[in-house]
Amino acid sequence: MDKIHTFAVDKQMRLEVLAYINDFLREEIVNRTLNNQDVEGYYQANAIVKGAFARMDNEFETKVKGEFVNEQY
Repeated sequence: MDKIHTFAVDKQMRLEVLAYINDFLREEIVNRTLNNQDVEGYYQANAIVKGAFARMDNEFETKVKGEFVNEQY
């Protein structure tokens, strides 16, 4: 789980991986459409991937507990 945590807290990497997966799914849907194949699975896969990333956000996101105020001048 340590490597998943490292991935989860690296928001830029997560955005890039999610973009890569979405690009792959789009290419696959185009290929399937051109070959007259069923494309309903794309929407299901997209929802599953988004759900996994949302779950990762909830499980690993570090929340700020309070606001730091520097009172020294």
